[in-house]
Amino acid sequence: MQIFVAPYANPLAGEWTDAADAVETYEKVYARANGGDVGLMDTEVPGTDETTQPDVIVALAEVATERGNVWRAYLQIFSPTFNDDGDVTEAADDCDERYRGTFDSDTDFAWEHAEGTGMLQGWPEQARRYFNAESFARDLMMEHESVWQTGRDGDFGARHYFATY
Repeated sequence: MQIFVAPYANPLAGEWTDAADAVETYEKVYARANGGDVGLMDTEVPGTDETTQPDVIVALAEVATERGNVWRAYLQIFSPTFNDDGDVTEAADDCDERYRGTFDSDTDFAWEHAEGTGMLQGWPEQARRYFNAESFARDLMMEHESVWQTGRDGDFGARHYFATY
């Protein structure tokens, strides 16, 4: 993932670099700017903006690389805050705890939830036919949220589901 760091006074004096090198690049551009303000002008790292500190950029790039589109989907629903010390563990853990998977529809999610939690365990086959997955999905979505995340690099994307409670 790439970032563009430049002095505010002269954006043309900036440079593109790998997000993993954010700290060193900020220092280098700051030195060229003779102590002037330096900032993030453009970024491919989800969850960053012009005020994001270099340590946080590095950590967010690692999280985005590890979690891929799940992290991007998480950021579309939730607005985590990050400390300036570069520790994004709390937000990454929250993403992992809330994430329920990818499904084609709310009804598919409801079926998987019902079967995965053992809710339908012990139901006779005749009774399972009367289980109203559409109705259960509406109830389940009161405590969950989904977002369509368009894929990258030829991936068609997926609908990601997260708990909101």
